[in-house]
Formats: sequence, C-alpha cells, structure tokens
Amino acid sequence: MSNSIELKSIGTIINERTFFFVDSYQRGYKWDKQQVEDLLNDINEFEPGKNGDFYCLQPVVVKEKDKVELIDGQQRMTTIFIILSFLKKEKYNIDYQTRNDSAWFLSSIVAKNEIRTDSWDDFKKIDFENERTVNNIDNYHFFNAYHIIKKWFSSKIDTDKFYNKLVNDTKIIWYQVNENVKSQEIFGRINIGKIPLTNSELIKALFLSSNKNEETIKNQIEVKWDSGSSAVSISGFDKINKLNNDLKNEIALEWDFIEKELQNDEFWYFISDERENRFTRIDLLLDIVSNRDFENKKQDSLYSFHYFTKKSDLKQEWSRIAELFYTLQDWYHDLELYHLVGYLISVSGKNKLKDLCNEQKEKSKTTFKEWLKNTIQESETIAKFGEYGYGSGLVTNALLLFNIKTHIKTSSENNFNRFPFKSYKINKWSIEHIHAQNSEGLISKEQWITWLNDAVLGMKKFEANGTIENLILKINETINSRDDLKREEFQKLFDEVIKNTSEDHENEIHDIGNLALLDGSTNSSISNGIFASKRQMILDAEKNKTFIPVCTKNVFLKYYTKDPKQFYFWSKNDRENYLEAIKKILDIKESQIKA
Repeated sequence: MSNSIELKSIGTIINERTFFFVDSYQRGYKWDKQQVEDLLNDINEFEPGKNGDFYCLQPVVVKEKDKVELIDGQQRMTTIFIILSFLKKEKYNIDYQTRNDSAWFLSSIVAKNEIRTDSWDDFKKIDFENERTVNNIDNYHFFNAYHIIKKWFSSKIDTDKFYNKLVNDTKIIWYQVNENVKSQEIFGRINIGKIPLTNSELIKALFLSSNKNEETIKNQIEVKWDSGSSAVSISGFDKINKLNNDLKNEIALEWDFIEKELQNDEFWYFISDERENRFTRIDLLLDIVSNRDFENKKQDSLYSFHYFTKKSDLKQEWSRIAELFYTLQDWYHDLELYHLVGYLISVSGKNKLKDLCNEQKEKSKTTFKEWLKNTIQESETIAKFGEYGYGSGLVTNALLLFNIKTHIKTSSENNFNRFPFKSYKINKWSIEHIHAQNSEGLISKEQWITWLNDAVLGMKKFEANGTIENLILKINETINSRDDLKREEFQKLFDEVIKNTSEDHENEIHDIGNLALLDGSTNSSISNGIFASKRQMILDAEKNKTFIPVCTKNVFLKYYTKDPKQFYFWSKNDRENYLEAIKKILDIKESQIKA
C-alpha cells in the first residue's frame, strides 16, 4: 500500500478505538507549560462557523498494523490524551515502549485521575501496586502536564464547550506510511531535517484526492514536517471536487513539469526575491493564486492550503495555476519583459509579482510593456534622482536599473544578453566608492603594509613625474625601515597617495557619479584601494568567475569616459562622463534634477 493522507477528527480517532504505541527509538514526552497551554488556547479560542470550519492540528505520521505506531506527533497526541483524562472522557489508548512504567503511569494513573497532589516530591513517595517505579523523566513530564491542564481549566473555562470543540471541531492531518517502510528511517528524516510540511505537498494531495472508497492520495508525498503544535483553521475540506482519474493524471504530470521548470535557478531567481532555497518552489504560484499577503508575517503558514480547501471546482483552480506558470514562462523568454519584470521584483518583492500578474490580465503584451516602463519611470528611483546618495536604498535601485537597462540595450534577438538575476540575488550587494573614501577599515599594521604596497604598484603605472616618484620612494623606505609603523604615519602616507592620485572632488564623493554596484565580498577587499589598484582587482575577480555587474566593470575600464587620457585615477571628467551615461540610460531629464 502506498502512503496516504487524510483528515481525522479527534472524535473519529476515539470512536475507532485507536491504540497508539510509541516505539523505543523515540525520545520521551517533553512538552512544557508554554506548549501545553498553546494547544489548550488554540482549541478554546477557535469558534466554528456555519460552513463546517474546524481546527486542523499539524500532521501526525503513523504506521498501522495491530496497533498504530505513532512515528511523529507523539507530543500532541499524548497531551490530548492527558486532557481527555482530566475531563474524565472516553479516549484512545497510548502506550510508551520507552519505559514500562511510563505506559503504566498513563493507563493507570493519568487515565484514572489518580493524581491527587500538586507536589511531584510528595507524589513519588506514594507506594503503588507491584512496586512500580514512579520516578522517571516521562512520568515527571506527564505529571506536570496534568497539573498545567488542571490549572488552566480552573480559570472559568466552559468544559463542555471545550470538549465539543476538541472531539468534533479539531482535526489532524493523518499521514499513513507504507507498512514496509522502516519507521526509524522516517523518524530520522522528520526529526533530523526538521523541514516543515509545505503548502504544495498538502495541496497536491488535495488536488489528487479520490473518493472515500479509494486510496485517499494517489502519489507519495515525502515526509518532511516537524512536530510543532500550532493549530490552523481550515474550512470545507469535504467540499473538494472529485476529479476523474484522467484529469488527475494530467494534473499530476503537469504539476511535476512545473516544479521541474521552477528548479531552473535562472528562471526561479527571475520571479523570486528569496535568497533561501525552497524545497518545493511551486508554493510561490499557489500563494499568488490564493492572494497571499507576502508582507503579513503573522498570516497562517498554511494560508494557501486553506484557500484551496474552500474551493469546490478544483479543475478551474488548477487552470489558474497552470495559466500563471505559462505567463511567467512567457515573460522569462521575452527580452524586455524579463528585464523589466525582473527589476521590479528585485526592488519590490513578491507582492509586486502578485500585482504584476493581476495587472497583465487586462492588457495586451505591448500595453503591458508600456505600463511597466511607465511604472519604473514614475518610481522614486527616477523621480528623486539627484536627491539621494551613498546610504540610500534608491542608489542601489538606480545602479541596478542602470545595469539592467544596459543589458536590454546591448541585447538583440540573436544575442539575448540576460542580466543574471540569480547571481544578483544569491549575493549580498553594497555600494562601492570608485574614488577611495577613507582609511577607516584599515586597522592593523599588516593591512597598512598591504595597502601601501598595492598603492606603489598602482602608482608605477602613472606617467613619470617627480611627485609620484618621490612618494613611491618615501613609501618603500617606510615599509623597509620601520617595524613599528604607527597609525599616524600610515594615515599621512594614505592622505598623500589619495591627494596625488585623484582630482579634488571631495564634495562629490558620496554622489552617484562616484558609486558603483559591487558584491559585498569583493567590495570589502578593495574598498580602501586607489583607483588603479581597484581596477586591477576588479579585472582579476572577473577572471576568477566572480560576477561583476557590467556597468561596474565598464567604470573601471573607463568605458564611459570620452577619449580617456589615463587609466590610473578617477578624475572629475571621468565622474561627469559616468554620471551622464547613467542619466542617459535611465532617461533622466535635466528638468527632473533639482539644483
């Protein structure tokens, strides 16, 4: 039998006279006050509506033989057992194989409400039948959980109403594994990896579910969740539209195709701003179709699963998911759409992708492209150009857009020169001063010596003149003759080098004309160097396969400077030419720039 997934109410589990056992490879019961009270509060605060709403607790993983082996979920199911025991209600059975006295404690002490003292020290002194050992760690936690539950109910809780919610309105995602699979291996995958169950796994099961007389789930879904206790609200699971087998097979094949395509990192990082690597990437599409608010961090983690359980026509919902995927794929293969959409997602996030998907529905491709261009031109990045400088997020946006629009300009149908969103999104980015800013990051003698040696190498490329030659001699003498170089001496040499290898544009050092986009790692290694040193390190980094944005590389090659006279320092003329190139590519009008 293949793995299966279904929803079971606590009442159903009780009525089926389920007998759980927890095998010896598992740890004992460990829930504390916070976890027990969270479960109680979750159930108590839920108010069922008229649409068959219910609370759905996190999944339990079971293997059914003569008894039901509880592979994952023992903490929740044990706590519910203790709650039912306190309420003196009918319950299922649960047997711990870890310690014989633990199983006895649950069945004979907890289940029969034989805990009549609040003190564990007093309780463990009681002589019980057959010389049972009460004092073990499992029993200690069972005892504490019982008293936490007892105290919680003492605060004027309507026990009848709570009990009705627990047995009738609380359901568990019941994941039954093939009886031939080794339980220890499953337990290890669940509890070592601690990878949460994703929306897509549950939704795939929902789309491929059959009627009650068939296997509940047609395809195996890898077990990948932890044993958290938070409850989630689900409505109308039983309303799902039963799809015929041909359609289910078609959905299964298309689902797998879409997931495979989304595993292409170049495609994925075009539509996603996430730096972490999702196991199942189709979740993003499901979240968009279900209209998830990506900025609401408190929104239920299974939001999209809830959404689809309320839909009666799953065939139509699948059509929407597939249509969204093929739309995104079309954007990916279109030169302009790839870059325009990719930019907006990079600077605005997943809610922007959702907005773009909604916006394009009523527009032709041509109209949509014009709308995208206008959206970018009306953004703060363009509207406030000239008002911001180093330290502003708008500088990063402007330099990113400068690079992306350069890729558009230099691409053609035969030379699709994509901006690599993957390389951009998996790295951390910073803003590099083209002309050296200061020496603050240089704090050790080793760093000072390295910087001075690099400066000498850079200055040797300058046209010969007495000032530079004398400065080189001065630096070499200092390095060779001083074992105890002081900060003040280094700072004096640093200032002399900067003064003699650049033109005076101190007031413009933080303006965009002196800034370039660079990954954090490369930036930290070159940030205090002179222009000639930075230029060489940039070229070396690219040779070593480091992604250097095209416009950053162009800056250090002086691509934007008309008739460059030298390649050794960053001049005022270089800065002005570079700034003009940025304004031209970004289509900045002089009338937009405030004086």
